[in-house]
Amino acid sequence: AVAIVSCLQYPLAYLLGREAIDRPTGLAFAIVLASPGIGSLASVWIAHPSVTVTLTLATLLCLWRAHARASPAWLAAAGAAFGLALHAHPTTLPLAIPAAFVAVEVVRRRGASGVAGAAAAVALAAAPFLPLLAGYREHVDDALALSARISDDARTLDVPSMVTVAWN
Repeated sequence: AVAIVSCLQYPLAYLLGREAIDRPTGLAFAIVLASPGIGSLASVWIAHPSVTVTLTLATLLCLWRAHARASPAWLAAAGAAFGLALHAHPTTLPLAIPAAFVAVEVVRRRGASGVAGAAAAVALAAAPFLPLLAGYREHVDDALALSARISDDARTLDVPSMVTVAWN
């Protein structure tokens, strides 16, 4: 199922390129995305991060449509896609910036229905993280322990170590 969802990145790249610019751009975007080296890790190691590109493209396509059509429904869909993308990999967090921009635009252009779309987007973005509330105390303790380990590791960074890593 992960591999199938991951494969959706190609039609999503085509749709996004086609809608944002034109059909040849959409086709070129999909072809470049399929080029060797671009998605090598996802091809070798199929796990939940493999759907990150698909969910990022889904978020961008939904945001594009929400903005172009001033659509609260597409804004809500963008929220759902963003929540899943963020759940797949935390590197998708910067998608919150265009999402916030589009949400403000949809609210400005659509009024109350835009507010409802923005509220639905926030709720749907948060939905994949609701299971974390089940073991809230345990997750907080784990996060604090991870933070302490990262802080300890950061103290050991020095220029010779960085040069060694860069050289290798």
